[in-house]
Amino acid sequence: MGLYQLDAGQPDWALALLELNAQFYPDDGNLADSLAHAYEITGRSDLARLQYQRALTLGEAQTDCHWCANARAGLERLN
Repeated sequence: MGLYQLDAGQPDWALALLELNAQFYPDDGNLADSLAHAYEITGRSDLARLQYQRALTLGEAQTDCHWCANARAGLERLN
């Protein structure tokens, strides 16, 4: 829902939803990646880097980290 709001041109609403979800699901790496993307799109590069790194850290425990490639690409874009 958060990324849908971001695509719909409502970045503040998108961030509020994603940040709330991240509080409820702190161990969800895919959610951390989505939050990082939203931060990146809205120009919050420092927060985006932190969340992309968090997504990768959470992905280390997964056998199939489907969000890790995106998180790595996000870090490369921001560095």
